[in-house]
Amino acid sequence: MGNIIWINGSYKEDSRVFDSDIQAQEWADALLPDFGPYLISQINVGYATPDEKVIKYLGNLLPDWASYNNVKICIHQEKTIVDGQVLYKIWTQHMRQTFILMRFARFICRHGQKVGLHWKAMQHMAHHPFQVKALAWRSLVLMY
Repeated sequence: MGNIIWINGSYKEDSRVFDSDIQAQEWADALLPDFGPYLISQINVGYATPDEKVIKYLGNLLPDWASYNNVKICIHQEKTIVDGQVLYKIWTQHMRQTFILMRFARFICRHGQKVGLHWKAMQHMAHHPFQVKALAWRSLVLMY
């Protein structure tokens, strides 16, 4: 769950458990202006709340919001206990970052010796997707 911008905490409703599904749905829909800039910029963004209903509706809304902006994302959800309180989390991971990282890992496993890269370097770079992208491009240029 690294490199995620968490947008909760700026509204008093963030820690509220809504009474009805309609209230939770309206609240989840009202979060579009908070999620939108991060989705467009392809930055991983997340939200945490004690209300499972809000997470359920965000799970339905996030793919629509991403497709409106022509962005491909994976959605992750998690249930955790913080200070005795159940907290539900949802966050996005952009498919492009995931794809580049997996493709680069396969490339390094096959051709690492030819470009002078080592597996430990790849493990370090796995935490920095943008550096991996730049390193992958340099490696492909060196290779060919």
